[in-house]
Amino acid sequence: MKSLIQKNTLVTYYLLAVIITTIAVLPIILSEQGSIAQDVSQEWHPLGALGPILAACLVAYFVRGKSGLSDYIKSLQDTKFSLKLLLFSISTLLVYPIIAVAVPLFSNNTGQSLAQFSPAWWISMLVASAAYGIGEEAGWRGFALPRLQARMNAWWSIFILTVFHALWHIPFFYYRLHFDGIGATVGFFIGMLAGGIFMTYLYNESGGKTLLPILFHTTFNIVSQVSLATQPEVAYAISTVLMIVAVAVIIIFRPTNLATRPRFSVDVSVQ
Repeated sequence: MKSLIQKNTLVTYYLLAVIITTIAVLPIILSEQGSIAQDVSQEWHPLGALGPILAACLVAYFVRGKSGLSDYIKSLQDTKFSLKLLLFSISTLLVYPIIAVAVPLFSNNTGQSLAQFSPAWWISMLVASAAYGIGEEAGWRGFALPRLQARMNAWWSIFILTVFHALWHIPFFYYRLHFDGIGATVGFFIGMLAGGIFMTYLYNESGGKTLLPILFHTTFNIVSQVSLATQPEVAYAISTVLMIVAVAVIIIFRPTNLATRPRFSVDVSVQ
């Protein structure tokens, strides 16, 4: 079993991530689809974030035992990065006030007040945003990306990773993500790819510090949820800016590394 997992580390990781997440959110799906009589609260949703991070922990342990798991957990705790990269990782929070003020100047929609949302809404939103920021990035960026980058350049690594990351979201389409038509679905993928490119820049530029993508993903989630609930145009504007930044990253830093320094990878012979 161990040798089989070693030879198929990423496949094992992905299958476990999908299985764990699907099992975690299955009660919500069954409730929403009317398959069970019991009404399952959306507060169950953050448990879906356990898939990627638990899968990474399990594979790290299966392949190298306690030392592999310990090394993986330590990699998530590394905070040796520059102030510049830290500011980049929370850039969504920094640009949000500017865009939130600018968008209404070009739109008749003045939005809704944040005061209308209850403390319970804020707590639920913040918990889900942090859970998925941590759970997803600890797995996709912290575990899968460096193993892909050991085999191919940064661009192809993040493109392939985004394809499977997007497919991992399928369970959420049954109760949370609702898109009208193929265009919106393609837009969802392009948005994910843009975010993935920028987080890959943060990851590689910092020498493999997973905390930076975690901070970016979490703050992006928070700003997106607040914007969609108050001024959807702001959320669309921020996503557009992110896509422009992603193109700039590819042009400036080139597909090989998507950073000024060599892309971060792990020794796949050791895993």
